[in-house]
Amino acid sequence: MRVGLAWLLACGGAAALVIAAGASSIAPYLGGAAALGYFAATIAAIIPQQVTLAVAPGEIAPSWRAVVRGTPELASWVATGVDAPMGLVLRVGTLRIGGDGHDGAGYDVRGAASRTVDCQLGRDDFEALCAAVGIRKGERGPLVVALVRSSQTAAGALRTIAPWLITMGVVSSLSVVAGSTSLMATRTGQLALTIAMAAIVVVGIAVMVVRGQRVRAPELELRVEPDALVLARPGGALISRTPWRSVTTERRRFTQTSRAGSFTMPLLILTLDGHEPLRLGAWDTRLAWPDAPDKARRGPNWIAGAAVWPRLIDELRRPH
Repeated sequence: MRVGLAWLLACGGAAALVIAAGASSIAPYLGGAAALGYFAATIAAIIPQQVTLAVAPGEIAPSWRAVVRGTPELASWVATGVDAPMGLVLRVGTLRIGGDGHDGAGYDVRGAASRTVDCQLGRDDFEALCAAVGIRKGERGPLVVALVRSSQTAAGALRTIAPWLITMGVVSSLSVVAGSTSLMATRTGQLALTIAMAAIVVVGIAVMVVRGQRVRAPELELRVEPDALVLARPGGALISRTPWRSVTTERRRFTQTSRAGSFTMPLLILTLDGHEPLRLGAWDTRLAWPDAPDKARRGPNWIAGAAVWPRLIDELRRPH
């Protein structure tokens, strides 16, 4: 992916230069090469491959790279574009090994969350690897469900593309202002304007990519206690504490439609004391309600991790 982005930026810069040099007819070919190169890099990055890991005291030897050494730590593996936990990541040095679907129960998960991993293992193999590198599993503690604000709403999409909208607004304003001056009357002025606009576009793309790479932290969490369901800020700030007899739920199903197809996910409307109803979802089609409750027009505002979603539903169904 990094190679694809680098190629995209290089072709964009080259296109700006050839336009400034008066060879604008070449620019469409550079644009096509940029799109083709980025597409090829993306496809190459997602092709699965079988790999092996050799574990020795203090080090791991992956089959595709040099031996890595470092203190092992566990972090959340989050879904790209959603940032809700979908498993665990064992990080040793620069090596990231995913535990697909692991909810983290019994482990001390403190590392920075990651969207990508270098390879992944099933639950049992992942736990065996953790034990081999010295990470022990403890008793399962109380359930805490981290909630990430959904990026799939209209407001979420606007926040995502905001840097690009600002960039295009600045470029358009600069073009209008420069066009009303004598700057465009000279070759030097045209070249300077083209370089400035290209630089602004590159900066805008870079900011959007950097913001897109940053994993969004949970803003809320649900804590399951014996006598109540607690809504709080991560770190401890209490928002509401609702006795179980006052907790109400309403199940819906939500279908997200895009160019890639239609995907149905579970939607849970959770009503707590002293807080507006929470529209919770889990971005995993495997968790869709089997008895097909009513369809919802509005999607979830908050996303819970697919790995921990079944435990949350079990707790809400269990008599308290």
